[in-house]
Amino acid sequence: MTKENFDEIDLKVFNDLFLNSLKMEINDSMMYNTFFAQWKIHGFDNKEKKVIIASPQSNEILKMIKNNYDENILKALNEAFNIDCNYSFLVIKNPTTEKKVEIVKDQNKKILKTNSSSEKKENNINANFTFRNYCISDFNLEAFEMAQMIIDENNERKVSLYSPIFLYAKSGLGKTHLLFAIHNELTNRNKNVKYINPNIFTSEVSLLLQENDQKKINKLKNELNSYDVLIFDDFQNFGIGSKRATIQLIYDILDYRINNELLTIFAADKHINYLPVIFGERLISRLSYGLQIEIKPPNQSDLLKVLDFLLESNNFDLSNWEKDAKKYITRNNSQSIRNLIGAITRIKFFTKEIDKRMNSKYTLAVVTGILETIHKNRENITPDTIIEYVSKYYKISKKEMIGKSRTRDVVLARYIAIYIIKEQLKLPYEKIGQFFGGRDHSTILTAVKKVKDDFEKSDKNLKNVISTISDDIYKSL
Repeated sequence: MTKENFDEIDLKVFNDLFLNSLKMEINDSMMYNTFFAQWKIHGFDNKEKKVIIASPQSNEILKMIKNNYDENILKALNEAFNIDCNYSFLVIKNPTTEKKVEIVKDQNKKILKTNSSSEKKENNINANFTFRNYCISDFNLEAFEMAQMIIDENNERKVSLYSPIFLYAKSGLGKTHLLFAIHNELTNRNKNVKYINPNIFTSEVSLLLQENDQKKINKLKNELNSYDVLIFDDFQNFGIGSKRATIQLIYDILDYRINNELLTIFAADKHINYLPVIFGERLISRLSYGLQIEIKPPNQSDLLKVLDFLLESNNFDLSNWEKDAKKYITRNNSQSIRNLIGAITRIKFFTKEIDKRMNSKYTLAVVTGILETIHKNRENITPDTIIEYVSKYYKISKKEMIGKSRTRDVVLARYIAIYIIKEQLKLPYEKIGQFFGGRDHSTILTAVKKVKDDFEKSDKNLKNVISTISDDIYKSL
């Protein structure tokens, strides 16, 4: 096998084309970043029309990937090279992704410590979420005090007695912000912390379980049990689909950590008693063993306090704001802190005009003029309305949108429609799935996360598309 007729520039061009196509085919940024992003086109065998893909992963993992994604890989290669071709893997040791590992013996236990800077990026830890920009009020005071107890160096022994800690709250009330703040603070103090995203973790574990290699499974258990603090976010998502083997693995890890007084934190959008049946009585019992903390739904007083905090964070002068204007915002965005942030973002867009015409005064009339249309029209918007407008924008039929087509434009349009429905109408994932041919909860969740991830990466084109479609919808009502 050779690199015949290809120089380094050619390979880089084809590599970029291939990875971009593959990312679109996979349609899941977390899956792509976990399993495919490190691949490189190493060469091309003209005689056999075969692409050689270099990968740092083991042959066993690559075999599992090929079994599950062969069709996607072939389509991406064919699109990049513009010919029908096959492929093979070349396993390489990738020094850029190697972690520096230090083994420390402590009471006959091996503690795995990693200095990898890539871990935060891989697990979507946002370094901007800290305690300094976390607003505290009555609704989240208990959760904040719990977090302060965790990061207090004098409380290490005491904290382990409360483990596992189970934090629950409705979506949009700041659970993940608090978890990231805990993670970031402990990491800055050289604590060994692991944040687990359920989608990435499930994907990794499913490959190991398919291999059925007990040594590798035990190695994963030992690694997770080596962390000072282990954080499971969106824990309810482990109950989606049939993940009994993954849940058993989590039970084994938790059981070990409780017995060895290691802190484990779980966060979910519901109380332990309302977790899906698939979690089983044993795991529920183990979770109930520790401290349970709720971030309660905020009342008007809480929301006004948070609003003031957010306004000051966005460089607004509070003395220029009428009380009635602020009350209008909190009344109409009472479901989540995320909604408040959205309202402020929209108002901020008009700041220059307000500074110019209204002498920087944010009166009830000014704020209502900016936000009232959204609040009033939101009631008249349905999933079908959104699907119709997205279909028109992409010039595809509604039948294709809700059907099984996997062409790039249709998938992108479908994902954007799902995202807008979730953001604007706040419907449950299962309910949204009913409007898209009966798609299940996990499929809808994947679509929302995919668009949200790209949106948060400042994809200007995507932001413009969503903004244009949303504006068209509101203008028509």
